Amino acid sequence: MKIAFLASRKGYFKVMGSLIQAAVDRGHAVVLVRDPTQRKKGEATTEDDFKHWPAARVIDHEWGSPLLPTLKEERAEALMVGATGDDVAGVQGHDHAGHSCSLHHLFTR
Repeated sequence: MKIAFLASRKGYFKVMGSLIQAAVDRGHAVVLVRDPTQRKKGEATTEDDFKHWPAARVIDHEWGSPLLPTLKEERAEALMVGATGDDVAGVQGHDHAGHSCSLHHLFTR
């Protein structure tokens, strides 16, 4: 299974780092989705943040643009999000009312 992880801020690794490692350890293909334009002070990710998972593919996705086409292009079957509903709605390009998103959440194999 190919699992994508929203990894646009350093803080997300605190929440999902062990899940990323578990996915890699279980043999899943892992895609780490970063935002090269992250503007929150101290939260922009760097290459060092991703070196813990050399088998993972790191892709860029700009905050606010639709995420689903990127996930489909990557053939991701699941998306792990360590963020608030507003963050998910924002990355999907929706307003803060949190319109329904086509995302699957995977916690176990």
